[in-house]
Amino acid sequence: MATISSPGVGSQLDVNSIVESLVNAEKVPFEVGLERDTEEVEAKLSALGILKGALSDFQSSVSSLRNSTAFNSKLVESNNSDYVTATAS
Repeated sequence: MATISSPGVGSQLDVNSIVESLVNAEKVPFEVGLERDTEEVEAKLSALGILKGALSDFQSSVSSLRNSTAFNSKLVESNNSDYVTATAS
């Protein structure tokens, strides 16, 4: 003869609450790991953004070096022409 039983009946245990607590306890390590991984990815993306900005600034700074006239410019200055005179060619 088959019998139907329900866990916790007669023992006054809140089986649903116990199961829910166990399931939640098992989720915690995965959620913590996911949060840590998310923070790590966000930090890497931020670092890549900073690097991209620095490379862009560097590229702008050296773009004038493509033109050879930047190397051929000459300048002569003197605070007192009584002592020093010069020409550049």
